[in-house]
Amino acid sequence: PTTATLSTSIVIHVTGSGFLIENSHTALCKFGSYTATPATVVSNILLQCTSPQRTTAVAHSGRNSDGWASLSISLNGVDWSHDGVELFLSPSGYVSSIAPTNGRPGTTIRLFGDHFVEVDTLSCSFGNATVKGKWESSKFMSCIVPNSISSSNAADSIVLVKMSNNGVDFSTISVPFTLTRTMSVTRVVPSLAY
Repeated sequence: PTTATLSTSIVIHVTGSGFLIENSHTALCKFGSYTATPATVVSNILLQCTSPQRTTAVAHSGRNSDGWASLSISLNGVDWSHDGVELFLSPSGYVSSIAPTNGRPGTTIRLFGDHFVEVDTLSCSFGNATVKGKWESSKFMSCIVPNSISSSNAADSIVLVKMSNNGVDFSTISVPFTLTRTMSVTRVVPSLAY
């Protein structure tokens, strides 16, 4: 992913060239001013890094920085790459409420919370189904209830709604959404009216 939260570390897959497996024991990744972390050389074109956490971060000028951080790679702990590849680091996004709180597939819901990031990977989950989100501000986003969770039961069902800035790490806080069963009209009596 191109975004990561500062509350949890995730594995970042870095593609490039010249990664030497024999340097795997000395490979490091560094995101902006955060402390360098060990990296794993998977092949000569793939390296795995762990994203930084705020609790382990050491930033310049005594501040922890949210936003875009340049990724630097070192295979020897001394020489660092400077290729301009960046990762967006942010606090964990969360949902505090939604509107409406019930509906059918195709319904647009609004999510209210904080730390929503304007990135292509912004998404919502409805139970196990994930859909693309639309960013409105750092405190407001919207998503369309997916067809894949339609309620075919006679009763309404509840799914938990979460959000993610990177499509991988979803908020730990969820809000219930009542999925109403699909309605249909099969007959009208009387069929004529004057």
